[in-house]
Amino acid sequence: MKRPLILAFCLCKIFVLLGQIQIGDTIKLREVKVVEFQPSKNSSQIQTLDSLQLQSPTYKDLGESLQQNANVFVKSYGSGSTATISLRGANASQTQVYWNGISLNSSLYGSADLALFPTFFIDNAHVDYGLNSLKYGSGGLGGAVRMENKVQFKKRFRVNLIQDFGSFNQRNSALKIIGGNTKWQNETKLFYRTAKHNYSYKNLAKEGFPKENVENAHLDQNGFMQSISYRLKEQTWISGNYWYYYSNRNLPPLMTGTAFTEQQEDISHKGLLSFHHYFNESKLTVSAAIINDELHYTNERSRTESDNMTTSYQSIIDYQSTLLKILKWNSRLNTNHTHLKTQNSIEDKQREEISTFHQVSTKTINHWQAKVSFRQLSIPGKQHFWTPSFGLNYFIDSLENASVQLNLGQNVKYPSLNDLYQSPGGNAFLNEEKSNQISLSTVVKKKFKEEIDLQLSVSAFYADIEDYILWQPTAFGYWEARNIKAVETKGVEVRATIERAYEHIKWQLKSNYTYTSSLKKEKSFVNDQSLNKQLIYVPEHQLNSSLVIKWKTYTMQAQNHFVGARYTTTDNSSFLPHYNLLDLTLSKEWMFKKQILQLSFSTLNLFNTSYQAIQWRPMPGRNYLLRLSLMLGS
Repeated sequence: MKRPLILAFCLCKIFVLLGQIQIGDTIKLREVKVVEFQPSKNSSQIQTLDSLQLQSPTYKDLGESLQQNANVFVKSYGSGSTATISLRGANASQTQVYWNGISLNSSLYGSADLALFPTFFIDNAHVDYGLNSLKYGSGGLGGAVRMENKVQFKKRFRVNLIQDFGSFNQRNSALKIIGGNTKWQNETKLFYRTAKHNYSYKNLAKEGFPKENVENAHLDQNGFMQSISYRLKEQTWISGNYWYYYSNRNLPPLMTGTAFTEQQEDISHKGLLSFHHYFNESKLTVSAAIINDELHYTNERSRTESDNMTTSYQSIIDYQSTLLKILKWNSRLNTNHTHLKTQNSIEDKQREEISTFHQVSTKTINHWQAKVSFRQLSIPGKQHFWTPSFGLNYFIDSLENASVQLNLGQNVKYPSLNDLYQSPGGNAFLNEEKSNQISLSTVVKKKFKEEIDLQLSVSAFYADIEDYILWQPTAFGYWEARNIKAVETKGVEVRATIERAYEHIKWQLKSNYTYTSSLKKEKSFVNDQSLNKQLIYVPEHQLNSSLVIKWKTYTMQAQNHFVGARYTTTDNSSFLPHYNLLDLTLSKEWMFKKQILQLSFSTLNLFNTSYQAIQWRPMPGRNYLLRLSLMLGS
């Protein structure tokens, strides 16, 4: 446990010394035409969260940040506990998670735990809704979330130290050291988090609703990320990233149970090497990665102890180019070889996936822009899948920054190893999940009186998922993976931002509203009561809003999060009621030449709302967080 942290601190010292070495930082560069094939700036199908949004004092991991800032639903078992994501009514395994293009979804379970990704390690995050996820891989029937680490070749040296103190013995520490010039860049990041989470709650499962304290909820997490980038030539550079993370979580019992020891330990090592080369009108990126994840689980009551280790070898070749001055071409090759060691009686110990992507898009011609894409997924020895998609974008002439977009196509997800081979319950005869999708969206950007900026986007989507994989109870006392005939998802996503700057006062109001209908459309058996019912733990209504007001060196931020009712049974006979949470943060900055000191105080769940995100799992009431942040250097 201590060795990785000792190594991390030693590396920090080394790189601080390296930062003091005088290296020539003036390089004459000839002009190179850089070609980046990013979606239209007016796209409402891709949402970007920058480091300021990700690293708010009230967020510690990616799940907490996305829940407040995007049109997604995060199914969380509590702060620091397991958190999985749902996009457009799809389940966690139907939402892909990437880090610099590398897939982080578990080959064993198919999903990713967002509580293991601290926002302090991330520069940007993108949410690709629906078919936009196809560029990076298959399986994202609802969409994908991409985490990025950006590189800037410029002379700088900066140290950022953050220390948090919160209720329930929360302690969070983070250190970032950035240094380099126009030739090389280095970033070192350290993170530590601990909490007891022994908050009080009303036990609704007992007569009289007695007040009790959560037991066995201690959390201990630490991590280290190292990034080094070097410019070989004017238009060529390489980078290396290493990410270590350790998490030890005690899992508290349900309200309906008694206290016992249940623990989950996660150890993850991620290594990534990338090569980037810019031609005059094209770009080549080659990446290779090794991801090693270990999971140790113990349950005192059931006398269960399991150990799983997954090692994934991934590679990416991405080529982007301009053709005939009006066409853009993008080809991408992904390979993923996974090796699994487990005690869960899984028969197939490895899997190979090869996937290609090709897209041709036009530049804007008479207000129109179009794209055609094809992705092929191959499982050697198994099956091959083709998934086409088409997009059309119209820029409205009468409005300065407005567009209407249409996307339609298909996506496919192959069953996870757990779905196929878990014993008992796995089903080797499962079909892949197939989805036909269509979405229509519009974006409007408007400026009023040179002081007020407004951005509004509205998206409507529809998808049908055939052979949806669902684990269901059997007459033999265990659960089994089965294909249910069809699930239909549809809904509306609305995002609005309004900003105003006037002399010393700046304010910003953001809101994200989501309506999601996710219904089972065909019977699995004669008296199936789940027909035309909402899938469990998919809220129909969600709304998150934030108001930020800045005056000189003072900032006030209010964040509101509303989650509608969630059904807990497939026939919709039982549900968890809606809840509304309000967080308030006040902060002050002091500047001393090139140093910045910031002090902030946050009150979370201001109105002390009693609620459950997961049935019979209590969540914390009103609690507090104090943050001290110090930034040194240029």
